[in-house]
Amino acid sequence: WILYLNSVLKEAQWLNSGYLPKADEYLNNGIVSPGVHLVLIHAFFLFDHSQDITKETIAILDDDFPNIMYSVAKILRLSDDLEGDKSGDQNGLDGSYLDCYMNEHQYISAEEAQRHVANMISNEWKRLNQEIIIPNPIFSSSFTKFCLDVARMVPLMYHYKSNPSLTNLQELVKSLVNVNASGDAKLYSWWLGA
Repeated sequence: WILYLNSVLKEAQWLNSGYLPKADEYLNNGIVSPGVHLVLIHAFFLFDHSQDITKETIAILDDDFPNIMYSVAKILRLSDDLEGDKSGDQNGLDGSYLDCYMNEHQYISAEEAQRHVANMISNEWKRLNQEIIIPNPIFSSSFTKFCLDVARMVPLMYHYKSNPSLTNLQELVKSLVNVNASGDAKLYSWWLGA
């Protein structure tokens, strides 16, 4: 939580002072500020509660940013910045990786910067897939599948407005959740990896 709160505070300081960080500085902070790593850490303990969780495991989650979590967070951050830029939803106050990158590389066009970010997202998908394929003794298969599913949700979230051919988002959510007659929602067992 400290890492997350510090990242949000840093973004507020940048906004308040009018400071536009270097692209790498923005991205290092921007990977943390959406908070997806917090969701993934909580999910880790939910999925892996039956395993013997060691002090070393907790230290890795506490001190480091495991590659699998880093990749999901980077895909989310870059996708948010890219789609916000394309759709014009950015109000110019919160900055984006594209703003920082174009400030450093003033000779490139917005389209070239967007291609660069799309390429970064593609490379991060390759890295994430590698993390999924090569087993890690710390992470269970159900947790790695959850990380992959979170990353898969990112394009759906950001292309929803711009792609009318996508299925209604509510229908997709309903396909994951079974609502019984009493109104209680129960996740399908496959969603939990059972």
